Amino acid sequence: MAPPAEISIPTTSVSSSPDGGKPYTLYNITLRLPLRSFVVQKRYSEFVELHNAITSVVGAPPPAPLPGKSWFKSTVSRVPRPTLARHARLACVSEPAVDGRRRQQ
Repeated sequence: MAPPAEISIPTTSVSSSPDGGKPYTLYNITLRLPLRSFVVQKRYSEFVELHNAITSVVGAPPPAPLPGKSWFKSTVSRVPRPTLARHARLACVSEPAVDGRRRQQ
């Protein structure tokens, strides 16, 4: 059996929409697999969408709660990267039990 994927969020970057809207935080998510690695950028709202989709499909939320946002410089929100990475890891590696609750592998 292959080792589990490693998921981390080592850095963030600040971006703004093309129309000059408010700046927002992008989380640089690193996914390490046995033969290759990927880096994708996601906004907090996309973590919320994933959390809601998992909860809807499985019937129970992932085992780690989705961390809340905190604001700084009155424009950009951030979530502690280790907490968000833990949520993503647990959402990906746990599987639903027969009764709909999740269990760790």
